[in-house]
Amino acid sequence: PSRVFKGMRMSGHMGNVRVTTRNLRVLGVDKDENLLVVEGSVPGPNGGYLVIMKAKKAPRERRGFAGSTTVDPLKAAKRAAKKA
Repeated sequence: PSRVFKGMRMSGHMGNVRVTTRNLRVLGVDKDENLLVVEGSVPGPNGGYLVIMKAKKAPRERRGFAGSTTVDPLKAAKRAAKKA
């Protein structure tokens, strides 16, 4: 063919991009060992540098996490009608 087809996979530059991960929860701080314990994954290699800032946006309310129960009002009404 005399051209490159659309979507053809080719080599190129990947990585070395600044990545921002938002709203990670800080679980603990160890001042003696200079460690910060964070819940969740952080980008970068092991032993790499991290820039930690306060969140600019408030975290959204988490729904559906383990231990929570949600009730569908329509299903609850049907169950109540069946029992009665």
